[in-house]
Amino acid sequence: MGIFLEEKYTGSDKVEFIAAVKDVSQKSNVQPDWLMALMYHESTFNPQAINQQTGFRCVGLFQFHSAYHNTDAILMMTSAQQVEYWFVKYGAPFKLKFKSFYDVCLANFYPAAMGKPDDYVFPDEVYQVNKLFDTNLDGQITMAEYKAYLRKKYPSLFSASYEVKKNVLPIFIIAAILGLLVLFLYNNKKLLFGKSL
Repeated sequence: MGIFLEEKYTGSDKVEFIAAVKDVSQKSNVQPDWLMALMYHESTFNPQAINQQTGFRCVGLFQFHSAYHNTDAILMMTSAQQVEYWFVKYGAPFKLKFKSFYDVCLANFYPAAMGKPDDYVFPDEVYQVNKLFDTNLDGQITMAEYKAYLRKKYPSLFSASYEVKKNVLPIFIIAAILGLLVLFLYNNKKLLFGKSL
């Protein structure tokens, strides 16, 4: 079974690209589906995508901003290399903050907003180049609007079955830790309690 939107990627390097997505997802502690949706949203999987604005530009699969990244160098990277670059700049630094698809998108979109409540309002400079998130047309973007936009565009990433699948691994980890603790206590009962139990 393929990952989310895999059929939309048509590059000749598809095998390398998908392998990089799976590898980076594992290292970042996120679902590969989240990375795929983020890239499709930002560039429709075009590693050469350029969004030229006044004074800056955003390029590549993740639309890396020229104020923070060497965009000329990024445009020379393969798709797989851009995914690995995303890990260095976002995946690794924010690994412990990734709890949902929202978090992955926010790390790429505006990291300072990660963890903010639904009534949080994004700064005006963010609003000016991202007005599509202003769904009620009131001249600002709230966190609630941002989340609602993502839920509407990618509903499957928020389904109950998806959330259950996402949480299976931590349950097994907790069970394994408890098992090791019990084994440790059993093997060290004399040391801990001074007598046999």
